Formats: sequence, C-alpha cells, structure tokens
Amino acid sequence: MKTVAIYTRVSTQEQSQDGYSLGEQESRLRKYADAHGWAVASVYSDPGYSGAKLDRPAIQKLMRDAPQHLFDAVIVYKLDRLSRSQKDTLYLIEDVFNANNVGLISMMENFDTQTPFGKAMIGILSVFAQLERDQITERMNMGRIGRAKAGYFSGSSRPPIGYTYTKASGGEKNTLEVDPYGAEQVRKIFDLFLHGDGSGKEYTLKSIARYMHDHYKSSYGDWGFPTTISRVLHDRTYIGEVSFSGVWYPGIHTPIISREDFDAVQKKYSVYMSGNVGGMSANFKGASLLTGLVRCGVCGDRFFVRTWSHHYKNGTFAVNRKYSCYTASGQRNTDKTCSNVSFKVEELDAIIVKRVLELKSNPDLVRKEAQPKHSASAEESACRERIAEIEKQEEKLIDLYQIGGLDIDLIRQRAENLKEEKEKLLHTLEEHKSPSPILSVDDALEKINAFGAIASGSDLQEKRSILRSLIEKIVIYPDRIEIHWNFSAK
Repeated sequence: MKTVAIYTRVSTQEQSQDGYSLGEQESRLRKYADAHGWAVASVYSDPGYSGAKLDRPAIQKLMRDAPQHLFDAVIVYKLDRLSRSQKDTLYLIEDVFNANNVGLISMMENFDTQTPFGKAMIGILSVFAQLERDQITERMNMGRIGRAKAGYFSGSSRPPIGYTYTKASGGEKNTLEVDPYGAEQVRKIFDLFLHGDGSGKEYTLKSIARYMHDHYKSSYGDWGFPTTISRVLHDRTYIGEVSFSGVWYPGIHTPIISREDFDAVQKKYSVYMSGNVGGMSANFKGASLLTGLVRCGVCGDRFFVRTWSHHYKNGTFAVNRKYSCYTASGQRNTDKTCSNVSFKVEELDAIIVKRVLELKSNPDLVRKEAQPKHSASAEESACRERIAEIEKQEEKLIDLYQIGGLDIDLIRQRAENLKEEKEKLLHTLEEHKSPSPILSVDDALEKINAFGAIASGSDLQEKRSILRSLIEKIVIYPDRIEIHWNFSAK
C-alpha cells in the first residue's frame, strides 16, 4: 500500500477562509488519500507561517524525513501551501522529493510529479505562485509611490524634527503639520550655518551641534552630533517635498525653509566639505596623514586633528596641530570623561612612518605582525539574527496584505517601522564589519615597498591611501601606541 505524508500550512488569518484552515485541509486530504487507497503515515502542519521561505518548522522536518523513506509521496491541498517561491518549489521537488523517490501530489491541481504531465505542470504552476507574490510586492510599492506623488509623507513612525503627524481630510492618511517649537530649531540650524552669529564668526557642524545642545531640546532628545545637523541641512522635506525610493515629489505640507535658503546651504556645504571655508577648519579631506585611523585606547572614541594658532607680540603667529581624543578634549556632548594624551601631528606621523619603513627593511616582521582572520563579534551576530527576524515579519505583512487581514495603512506603518529598524541594524553592521579586503602578506609587502618609495615625497593623499590599506586602526594609550595592521596570513 502506498504511504503518504500530508503537509498543511496557513498564514495569519487564512484559517478564516473556506478550504484553507489546517483542519479543513487535513480532512480533505485524508478523504483524498482514502479514496485512492493510500495510508497516511504522518501529518506536517505549519500554522501562521508565510509560504515565501522555507524556514518553517514542519517543512524543515518534512525535508529531513524525506530521505528516511518514511512515506512514498507528499500530498498538499494546493501547490501554494507548499511554497509561494518558484525557486523553493522546484528545489523541494527536484532536490528533496524526487532525489529520494518521493512524489508530490496536489489535490486541487490534480497532478502527480511522478508523471510526465505532473512534472510539466508543477513548473508552470510554481511560476504563477511566484508571480502572485511579486505582484503583491509591486502593488505595495505602487501604493507608496502613489502616496508620495499625491504629496503625502511616507517616512518612519516619527516625523522629521519640526513637524508632527495629523490626519488629512477624511482621516485616511497621515500628513505633516508644522510644530512651531521644532520648526524654530530647524530655522536656527539653517541660519547659523548660513550666517553664523552675526559677528562674522562661522559655525561648523560641530559648533552648531554644541549650540543646539546648549539651547534646545528636540523631539528626539538632545542635539549634539554633527551628523544630525548635516541630515537636517540636506532634508528636502523642509522645503515642502516628499520622497519615495530616492525620488522627490511636491508635498502637501507647509515648508519650514525657503527654497532660496536651502539652495544657498547646499552650495555653501559643498565648499565646506572641500575644507576651504575660511576659519571653519573643516579638514574633511584629511589634511593630516593619519586622519580617520587613530582611536583612543582609554574611552574608544576617535582622535581628530585639533588646530589652533598662537599670536606673538612681534606680530608673528604659529599654527599648532595635535591628534586629540574627541572626548578628552571636551568635543563630545556626553557625560563620559577621558584623560588620554595628545600627540603633535608631526610626532605621531613620524612614529607611524618609521614603523612602516621598519617593515620594509625587514620583511619577516610583516609575517610576524600579520593579524588573525576576522570572526564575527557577538554584536554582529545579534544584528544579523534580528535582521533575519525582521525579514520574516516583512514576509508575514505581505501575506496579511494579500488576504486583507489588516488595514492597509496599519500594514504600511508596520512595514516602515521594520524598514527603519533594519536600516539602523545594517548601519551598525557597516560600522563593525571587518575592513575589506584584508591584505595577504605578499600584497602588504608590495604596498609597504610602494610607501617606502614615496615616504619622503609631498603627495599626502597617495601616502594616506597606502597607509589606509595597510592599517586598520592606530590605538593610542597613555603609555603606548598599538598599530592594528590590515593584513593577515592566508
């Protein structure tokens, strides 16, 4: 007698539809098996799981049991109960079932993969299952594009600083309404960047952040980070526009900043980024050899080049430059303290250059200094696990959208929240990932020799480029300097 395994699956709310509940599927499949004289060996059920992926408990157990020859065939109510992915469907049939002489039988489509006709039909039907899922995703994106074209803001669950959410007429869609106190802060940021304090003093992103931290509280908490200031200065929402997928459209909300001021800020910012604004000491191009490489071994913060001038009574002046810890120098708006040392730029540069040239003269030291291969940290692993969970939740939202299980605006809002969290996690991974690529010893020797050839030259950018490929980071402690090289023994 032929033995069969029954597989059933429902997504959230699908059990409310006739023919889709787990019990209804199993009942019909048992009757189907009885009518054909087959014995039911076991039942595998996945309640509340999307068919988009195979990370479902019952389908995984079914895949493990198939090679054990516990049944001759698997029967499902409909093909999409098994999977909505063409790739996964064909994988199950070819690599799991057929490879172990197990057939797949779909009751509603009335075919058996062990027959030539069934093999042809399974490929065709799986294409349509994949097409259906792609259309669902496309419809969701079309809805969001349409919302943006209509002028509605489609950002995260929290509106930009300077706005609050309110209901549009009819109460169907959220839109932005000006928050007077928040709008005052946004205008202040643009004014400080464009005009300074009126005395001729220019404001950097850092000094604007410090000013805002001292004078205001935003809806997100304290001001204090230059990156936040930069984000505000570039946000076209403030001139009355909304975006989706990087494309901006005219919005229906009230602008906070005039287009003339916004354009003026963008122009000035591009000059600021070039490091040529008088008195601003932007240094974004990295006017020192080790910019971006130096870290504090005491508090973990970055080192930056601190520049100041000393005017003498005879009318001359000298420019002083030191690598200093952001926290130790009081440049961070934080309760954390640090008492690490500073280094004159030329002094630390000379120490690092000397160390690289020592490697050039003694290649055996390169192999001795080679770093072990990178392995993922606990934080990286936790981030990746959470990203996987978010992707599962996103798939369930697609199913909920398809069956109308939740209000579409609620689904969109949940999807936006998940997207925002996922982007933050990806940003965290980017910050913690191992430098790529890690050089081999041979590649490192080649670059060390290239550095030796230009070490006494004046091309700062070329020297910086080679050092950044050779060195992951330079860690400064009060009593020592550690160089973490970017090459490993492979």
